[in-house]
Amino acid sequence: MMSFIESVTTCFQKFVTISGRASRAEYWWYMLFYVLCEIPIAALLAVYIGVKANSSADGGFPIIPVVMVTLLICIILFILGIPLLTATIRRLHDTDRDGMWFFIQFIPYIGSIILLVFMCLPSTPGENRFGQNPYGEQPDSQTDSLQ
Repeated sequence: MMSFIESVTTCFQKFVTISGRASRAEYWWYMLFYVLCEIPIAALLAVYIGVKANSSADGGFPIIPVVMVTLLICIILFILGIPLLTATIRRLHDTDRDGMWFFIQFIPYIGSIILLVFMCLPSTPGENRFGQNPYGEQPDSQTDSLQ
């Protein structure tokens, strides 16, 4: 099983690679990394805007610094989001689905739930049309339990 550090490293090494497969561990560890980065950044932005709004109560709201900081934060989250997007596509490949299934999340209400289910499904055993299983060859668990 892939560790947190291995997953983040792998996702950054495959920054724009949509071919191949990604294990559940690789995807979910990177998703955790993304959320752990996103929450403090969003909180800092909210605090920054609040401080600027309170400090400029009599002189007007300083829109230029707020826009610049917001733009910088958006760029950082975009850079962190590209590996998440590619890992999502590779994860779909791991379940033997085309990367176009990514767009199902834009169907209101149910689309995100369907994509979440796809992200939680186990890998297809052995090789599929997108490559080798990221876990390597695994014995069939039903066959092993019968022997």
